[in-house]
Amino acid sequence: MALITGQDLIDAGYEPGKQFAELLEAAADYEARGITDRKYILKLLKKHYVAPPPKGRMRERAAPLTEAIEATSKAEKENVV
Repeated sequence: MALITGQDLIDAGYEPGKQFAELLEAAADYEARGITDRKYILKLLKKHYVAPPPKGRMRERAAPLTEAIEATSKAEKENVV
């Protein structure tokens, strides 16, 4: 049974995605080399595989910014409908 699971990677800050298979393969390789300490394997993974930055998330509420456009010249009045 593998020492490192997908849940371990999620708990370590990695988001599920393309990199997961590579991370799990690397963890299995470390285990095959005789490394049996889970914390040490996770430390090696963090050293060699940087977690991607978190994806941007939508706001739950609108940003508190509102500004109406007010035309002040003839050209602006023609442009702003």
